[in-house]
Amino acid sequence: MKELCELISRATGVRLSDSQLSDLRQQLDQMGLGPERWRSALGTVLNAHSHFWRHPQQFEFLARAWAANRVGTRVWSAGCSTGAETYSLAIAMREAGCYGHILGTDLVERNIETARAGVYPISALRGLPQELVERYLEVDTKLARVDPELFSLVSFEVENLLAPGYRPPMDVILCRNVLIYFEPAAARRVIDHLTEALEVGGYLVLGYPEATLLAHPDLVPLPDLAIYRKQVGFTLPKPIAPPRAGRDNFDAAVAAHSNGELELAEQLLSEYLRGEP
Repeated sequence: MKELCELISRATGVRLSDSQLSDLRQQLDQMGLGPERWRSALGTVLNAHSHFWRHPQQFEFLARAWAANRVGTRVWSAGCSTGAETYSLAIAMREAGCYGHILGTDLVERNIETARAGVYPISALRGLPQELVERYLEVDTKLARVDPELFSLVSFEVENLLAPGYRPPMDVILCRNVLIYFEPAAARRVIDHLTEALEVGGYLVLGYPEATLLAHPDLVPLPDLAIYRKQVGFTLPKPIAPPRAGRDNFDAAVAAHSNGELELAEQLLSEYLRGEP
C-alpha cells in the first residue's frame, strides 16, 4: 500500500490523508488491484466537493473585468472537479455580456463525465443567487440541469496537472482548493506550469488557503481576493510569516480536514493565515 501511495504522489502530486488511504485500501480490496483499476479507485477517495458560485467575490471580480474588457475570455478551470466551478465561470461571463471558451480539466474521469452531463443535486446551487439559478439552470424537485447556453461556452478533458497538454496562453486560470492536497514540491511545479500557461496581463485565481503556496516573480497579488495578475519582471515581496497566536485555528483546520469537514477547514485555515484569533 505504501508503494502505491508513493506512486500516486509521484504521478499526480496528490498527498492522501489517513482517511483517504483507508478508503482507497477498502476500494482496492473490493475491486482487485488490476492495472486499469487504480484510477477508478482513486476517484472514489479524492475530493469532489464542489458547488456553484463558491467564493462569489472572485466570480464577481472576473465578471467586472470581462465587462470592462480588462482581460480576455480564454479560460482554464484547472482541477474543476465535477464542473460546478466551470459553469459558474460561464455564468459570470454571460452576466458580463461576453462570449468565450472555458476549458475544465480534472484528473478523475468520473468527475469529467459528471461535468459533461451538466446535471447536479439541488445542494450544489446553495451559493448561487436565485436570479442566476432562474436564468441559467432548469430546476426540478431533486436536480438542476445546466442551460444549453452555458454548454456552448465550455468543454471538459481528463488531465493531470503535473503533465498538462500544450494549449495557447490563457487569459484566466482558476485552480482553487486543489493544491492543498499536493505535496509541496508538486504544488510548486503546478504553479510554475500555470504561470507559464497564463497570458501576460491575465489572472490566476487560487483558493484562499493556497495563497501562501504562491511565490512566483511574475505574479502580482490583488488585495484580499487570492487572485494574481501576470506581470513579467515583477518582484514579489518577501512573505511575512503568519503570527503564532492563531495556532489553535491551524490545529482545528487540520482536524476538520481529517474529519471531511472541508469548508470548515478552509475557513479556519484562512483565519489562521490572516492572523485572526
